[in-house]
Amino acid sequence: MTKRKAKRLLKQQISTFSTCDHKGNHFFKTLSITESIFGSKSVEYRTLSQMINSLDHPNYEKSTTRFLQNLIEIIEVKGIQKNGNFLSRMSEGWLIACITIIVPIIFGLGYWVKSVEKSVEQQQTKEEIIKQQIK
Repeated sequence: MTKRKAKRLLKQQISTFSTCDHKGNHFFKTLSITESIFGSKSVEYRTLSQMINSLDHPNYEKSTTRFLQNLIEIIEVKGIQKNGNFLSRMSEGWLIACITIIVPIIFGLGYWVKSVEKSVEQQQTKEEIIKQQIK
């Protein structure tokens, strides 16, 4: 997930908060989004998960909206949780560029090794022919 997508999801949660019928469903969806952005061990996720006790509080909507706005600001500063290996974190453009460069290098190395082996083999056969002519 990118920063842009994470911020878009949180902004969408803020905008749908006032129109939602059931705050519990909205809360759990927001909690799930927060977990995918920051990870289940993050302070942000744990703080939001503790807010379930205040669903009936009169200031719940206001405090949750402010918290989500703070999360958007945190994404700018802290970033998002990075999952996966280094290839999954690379953009498609970089992957294409790396493959375009690495594959020809590998084929070139293979061709070079094969040509060296052939020349060594030819040299050995020439030496054997010369030895046989000398005898």
